[in-house]
Amino acid sequence: HFTTAEDQLLKAIEAEPDNMEAHYTLGIMYAKREDFKNALKHLEIVENHNIEYVFLNQVRIVIGYIYALEENYLKSKEHLIKVLDFNKENITALSILAYVYYKTKLFEQSIKIYQKALKTDQENANILNAIGFILIETELNVDKGMTYVKKALRLKPNTPSYLDSLGWGYYLIGEQEKAIETLKTAFELAPNSMEIKNHIKKILNM
Repeated sequence: HFTTAEDQLLKAIEAEPDNMEAHYTLGIMYAKREDFKNALKHLEIVENHNIEYVFLNQVRIVIGYIYALEENYLKSKEHLIKVLDFNKENITALSILAYVYYKTKLFEQSIKIYQKALKTDQENANILNAIGFILIETELNVDKGMTYVKKALRLKPNTPSYLDSLGWGYYLIGEQEKAIETLKTAFELAPNSMEIKNHIKKILNM
């Protein structure tokens, strides 16, 4: 039970403030519960501790992820680059960093970093879709973007976000019927997705 574990860990830290294992575990627990304020409090204690913690890179990835979600892209980038200085092929760090570049409208840079991650894991459907989505959404190269998304769908069929990317691609190249059909399938699979709803509304001029 979360509260019991939380109480035990807080007591462990009270008895031994330098208990990095307790700070780390508590930070990860808070992050999973989306209590980002408390997650950062404990994870940053681990990061700033003068003895290098065994899971230091994992800590930095989680901190980078939280800052990305909170739209503090500069701090996110700082933490992720430290991870990549240690291991330049860390897919999680690369993917979050690519997302940060996407959110700051550095689209070509974002694609380059996603492609770097893809070299390490060529069958990663999420990365394939991310590249495809950016190419489609920004209209940098819609056809190429659709090729990436179709590959993602071959790996993970009926994934709503991938179908949404593909449907929007069909719309942009003028294939209206395929666009509506694909987006309707996406909507049936994820009826609460605002992005899919918005794409359907745009296509139907609602």
